[in-house]
Amino acid sequence: MFVSSDDCGKYSVCVKTALAKFGIPTYAQFDNATVFTGFSGIDSVGQVIRFCLLLGVPPVFAPRETGFQANVENYNGK
Repeated sequence: MFVSSDDCGKYSVCVKTALAKFGIPTYAQFDNATVFTGFSGIDSVGQVIRFCLLLGVPPVFAPRETGFQANVENYNGK
């Protein structure tokens, strides 16, 4: 999912406000969903991660789920 140019302005205002209030975080933790990691495969990088890297914020990903939790997340993602 890509952000439209109309929504981009809204998101940038929100992010600028949050950064001004809280400062730049030391890291950002994410799920392994493709919206964060990218859609095209192992070497792709999503827009959110690119933005973090642009700010110098290292992205940290949760370990991959296995077993029951992975089945629940897979079911919920459909």
